[in-house]
Amino acid sequence: MFYKSNPFMEGEDLVRVIREGLAKALSFYYPFAGRLVEGPNRKLLVDCTSEGVLFVEADAEVTRFRCGGFAFALRLNHTMNDGAGFVQFLNAIAEFTKGKEAAAPFTTNMNK
Repeated sequence: MFYKSNPFMEGEDLVRVIREGLAKALSFYYPFAGRLVEGPNRKLLVDCTSEGVLFVEADAEVTRFRCGGFAFALRLNHTMNDGAGFVQFLNAIAEFTKGKEAAAPFTTNMNK
């Protein structure tokens, strides 16, 4: 994902802002902070260990642009959720990075 420069963020450490937004979102979407484990009959299960997610900061010619924008990459396992659920999680991160204090909680539909 690519983001344009935001003049309101000038002087801010974007990595810190994103890391803090992610941490706040994980408190609502806590299964993402867990680990996938293999259960009976090779069924994948989420062990809610609260270990957190891998977060790596890297600088290269393509990640931070002269205009002040930056690139943001992520990796996910579709066993954890579908695309719509992951977009909801990303929107929660975005809301927290903008200073919101709450996000829509993680929900599941166990009847599917």
